[in-house]
This record gives sequence, structure tokens and C-alpha cells, in this order.
Amino acid sequence: FILIHRSEIPESPDYTGEMEFRDAKRFKPAESSSEDNSDDENGIGKISFLDFPNEIFFRIYAHFDLASRRKIRMNKRLEEIEMATEYRYKELEINVEESGVTLKCDGSEMEMDHSEIKEEFERLGKNTHFENVVYKSTAPADQDTSWKTKFLKATRIEFDFLALMDEDLPYMVKNKEKLIVVKESDIGEDGLYWLYKKMSEDKLDVKFVLIESDDVDTKWEFMRKINNLDDEEDDDFDDNEDVVRIREGKVRVVINGATDRRRDPDNIRFVSFQIVDENKKSAENEEEDEEYE
Repeated sequence: FILIHRSEIPESPDYTGEMEFRDAKRFKPAESSSEDNSDDENGIGKISFLDFPNEIFFRIYAHFDLASRRKIRMNKRLEEIEMATEYRYKELEINVEESGVTLKCDGSEMEMDHSEIKEEFERLGKNTHFENVVYKSTAPADQDTSWKTKFLKATRIEFDFLALMDEDLPYMVKNKEKLIVVKESDIGEDGLYWLYKKMSEDKLDVKFVLIESDDVDTKWEFMRKINNLDDEEDDDFDDNEDVVRIREGKVRVVINGATDRRRDPDNIRFVSFQIVDENKKSAENEEEDEEYE
């Protein structure tokens, strides 16, 4: 068993691959690339880091955090080993500012330029899964960065910024099971209807979507689209009912805040969509949005 401490991960791309560990003679590399593997005066053997067979690299790489993976890309062979290793992380937090992007993942952190994000997210999308992704932005023209989240594979993604619009929805739901949009956004009735139709037709990866919204008019326009209502046919809905539930096929829609009655800080107003599993009890199908009601 060979243990490599994180501090031994090379910082420089010019790293030659030489490292030291005790009792080196017990390890026989598949093909030696170092000229001198002799013991020094302290009995510490020298062997090239790059002499390790791929099997050992795979074991080592599986424990690397996100920042360490980025540092270890020294040559084509190591990049191929990284890309051939599967990774799973709990949470990735993406903080976008005008000056750059900060990625925080399970204790590791790295600063990146906006121009580097697309390539990095494309890499991560090939072999990395996140349980939760949180996207926060204070950048003015953020769409240039936010659309690149479509490459990331995650169980849940949460967007926490104001600039979202209808046209952003296709990339927001790609490769995700759950989508949460917090804060008021510019997603309107057309965007809500697009989600409803695509989920009804089983054309999206996402199984649950919740979008916070205080806009009562948008919610009623969306309900009219679902039921092909005109202004004289609103009797199907009680305009005094603040929470409206609609079941159409396998999609269950919950509209919390269909009126202006319950405007208080403790009441989150939203529209949610959920693919209903016919084999589950109805109570289980309601678990996703009950915490918001």
C-alpha cells in the first residue's frame, strides 16, 4: 500500500515525477523511467511517481478532490487516467462574480477565470456526479456562465440569482433530476408551460422542478394555458384558494400563492412540477413540495 499525501501533489507542470518513500525496494514498477532508484543515506528509496502502474493511479485518483485533480494534470497519460476514473461528490457550490468564478466542493476550493469554466464543466460532465449543485451569482451578465451548468451531472441543482428567463430553462434541467429556483426570476407563463409540456411528454431528464414566484398574474396565465381557458372560464379554479393542485396525466402541478392573501416571509410562493410514480402512495408523491407550503 502506498500513501501519497496531498501536499506531494506537484504544483508545477515541469514536475519531473520523482518522489520519495520508505522501503521502496518492495515496490517493483512495471516499467522504470528513473535512472537512479538507489537508497540514500537515510534508507529512503527514490522512484519516479510516473513509474507507478495505472492500477495504482486509479486507486489514488479515486480519492482526489476537485482542486487536486486540476493540479495533477501534468501530461497526456495522467489526464487520460483522470478521465477514466469515476468520481462522486456531495456538493458543488458555484459562486460567480464579475472578477471570476469560485468552485467549492466537499472542502476543496479553486478560483477560475470565466473563460475556463466551459472546458472544466465539460470535463466534469464526462466522469463526475454531484449530489447537489448550488449556483449563486452577483455578475451582471451572468447568462454567459450559467448555461454551462448543462454539462454537469447532478441529482439536484439550485439556482440562486435573479436573471433567469424562459430561454434558460432547457440548459437548467439538462442532466439533472431536480431543479430548484430560489428568488424571484423572470420565468413567465410561457416558460412554465414549456416545462409542463416537456415533462408530460417525458422529454426531460428532470423529475421535479420548483420555481419560486410571487407573480399571481403569471400563475393564472399559466393555468389558463394548461386548461385552454379564456377569461370567462376561470370558474374551474377558486380565486380564493391560495394553493392550487392540478393533476394532468403523470405530471402533478402545485401552485402556492395563486392569490395575494398569504404574503408573509414564512410563506414561500412557488410553482412546482413533479413526475408522479403511479406505484407510490399519493402521500409519498407530495413529499417534495410539502416543505415549501
